[in-house]
Amino acid sequence: MTEIMISEYELELRRVFLDETSQSLQDCEQCFLALESSPENPELIENIFRLAHNIKGNANAVGFIHLGAFTHVLESYLLKIRTGEIKIDANSVNLLLRCNDQIIAIVTALRTDHSSQFDTSELQEELRSYLSGTPILPPVQVTPESLDLSFNTVLDPMQEV
Repeated sequence: MTEIMISEYELELRRVFLDETSQSLQDCEQCFLALESSPENPELIENIFRLAHNIKGNANAVGFIHLGAFTHVLESYLLKIRTGEIKIDANSVNLLLRCNDQIIAIVTALRTDHSSQFDTSELQEELRSYLSGTPILPPVQVTPESLDLSFNTVLDPMQEV
């Protein structure tokens, strides 16, 4: 594979992008958490959308195309939230937080190696499922606590139930 040489100026742009993106991700996380208590707050949704849009565009501009592509799908999801086509609930906030964690992992790795690659296909598939109107919901976990396993009542075999 041929390695593309980039100038010191381009390296500096990438470093600045990674620093700014780290701050944006912290801001995003705070907005996502605030959405849980204020799901209809248009200002929060607008801030998140703007931050994702900036990360997408700037990632593409500095050559982090994979990050730009992932954030593009996230931005499409956020647009549907912004227009009210997708409602904010615990599942959507959880998905947003997982996307934020994924972007944090990507940015962290890119700080060390600008050619780092990531498999974001699972999260992208989940985002696209919401975009298509058929969300993939997380599996329901059955625990002993969620089942009523109490047999405190002893039935008399002669008694009608």
